[in-house]
Amino acid sequence: MGLGFVVISRMSALPLFYIGYAIVGVGAAGMGPVPCSAIISSWFKRNRGLALGLMAAGIGAGGVVMAPFIGHMLSHYHWRDAYLSLAVILAAVVVPLALLVVRTRPSDMGLYPDGDQAPTEDAERQDEADDAASFTLRQAVSTRVFWFIALAYACYGFGGGGALQTAAPYLEDVGFATATAAAILGVYGAGSTIGKVLSGRLSDMLQPNRVFAIGCALLLSGILLLLTVQASSPLPMLWTCGAVLGLGAGVWLPTLSMLTSIHFGLLHYGAVLGALNICMSLGLSLGPLLSGFVHDATGSYVSAFTVFATLLFLAIPTILLVKQRQLST
Repeated sequence: MGLGFVVISRMSALPLFYIGYAIVGVGAAGMGPVPCSAIISSWFKRNRGLALGLMAAGIGAGGVVMAPFIGHMLSHYHWRDAYLSLAVILAAVVVPLALLVVRTRPSDMGLYPDGDQAPTEDAERQDEADDAASFTLRQAVSTRVFWFIALAYACYGFGGGGALQTAAPYLEDVGFATATAAAILGVYGAGSTIGKVLSGRLSDMLQPNRVFAIGCALLLSGILLLLTVQASSPLPMLWTCGAVLGLGAGVWLPTLSMLTSIHFGLLHYGAVLGALNICMSLGLSLGPLLSGFVHDATGSYVSAFTVFATLLFLAIPTILLVKQRQLST
């Protein structure tokens, strides 16, 4: 990722910009939700959902810290220096922390999950049973459960991602100033951070598919509320939209991680979660694209929001079809 930022900071032609961000994307995947949730799932059995939620919240916390820093760099220095500073931070801070602090499994340090002194005989038998019941990626994709989860999260990514990326431009079209419309993103960020921790905790107490369904319902409610906003609407109404959308957007990583470990085990967790994450990412990439095409064709985002709301509605019964762990197709 740092190498990609260096390339961008030195670019003198558009192809180098694309190459740099391609490298950044590969690096971001290597330090993103899939490997991080795999590490957390190895270290925690009890309260795994809460641990995943706290880990996911760290992503938002990093954005809160880095956004003002980058703003300062862009205001006082050249944009090339801003990109180069990101590479320096990764090389001087993140890489040493990863090498010196992070361990993939507690066994790498002679420890046991949850800080236990030693596993009980029942726990050892359960671990052996879980390992025996773990799915390879090939086995996972042959199950109905995998495709129910994949379809639900693809709809969620398409509808939720499209709505979140389109919210600010939509409010500008309604008549709000750009700064006011953008402010909804700050409220959304706070709601998303709370949603990650809360959904993680709820996933320890409820079936994760139900928690995810609640998140879809929150995003759907946020879209419907957003469509009622007019130029005369009070600011608290906008803040409410942002908060509701944020709470719904925060559920995906804790619930998807929990569903993967519960239904497919941990032995091949990274591969299975990565495949499911691709399905959701495809939705995330297509949602904003649709809203742009719709606005260019009609001059309005309303039809796009209708599609987003419909997909989120369909995601709810789809994910609820995933009941209990299935060990066969």
